[in-house]
Amino acid sequence: METAKANKLMVEKYLTYLINALSNLKIDDKSKLKDLMPWSKSLPDNLKIPTK
Repeated sequence: METAKANKLMVEKYLTYLINALSNLKIDDKSKLKDLMPWSKSLPDNLKIPTK
């Protein structure tokens, strides 16, 4: 959770997204795991804290 905060993500939305994504992921698909990390550039914008 701290890493999600540090990467300016809305923690609750990120965790919901992560759980949903992991439930549909094959366990050996390591390339997709990288896309789910809090620092990934490929995360949807709606998970990010809006900047002013």
